[in-house]
Amino acid sequence: IEIICKKHDVRHEHRVSHAVTVTDMDNPLVGDFMRSIQKITGEPAKSCISYAASDGFYFSEQNIPCILTRPVGGELHGANEWISRASFVQLTPILRDYIEKTAGIVATPVDTAAAVR
Repeated sequence: IEIICKKHDVRHEHRVSHAVTVTDMDNPLVGDFMRSIQKITGEPAKSCISYAASDGFYFSEQNIPCILTRPVGGELHGANEWISRASFVQLTPILRDYIEKTAGIVATPVDTAAAVR
């Protein structure tokens, strides 16, 4: 950012009003969630650093694991915001698999395809 600003003779000021959400990727509950993502999507889950606004930092401040997730998409909060239908349909099975794994219960199946028709 600094290089771009210098090139175009502009000033950039970065302000953060709260701490970022930090997730311990070695936490067993986080690992379970990552495995649920891979099980359903067939792709390994990825971690990232996000400065997006969420309440996650409240949990991080108390050392409570917090996972921020969403369907694949783009143009966030813009006029052309979109999400992948396939990714959206995978989200419920990911959450169901994770809940069943961590809570030891079997969730009632939901027809997610019908929900997006």
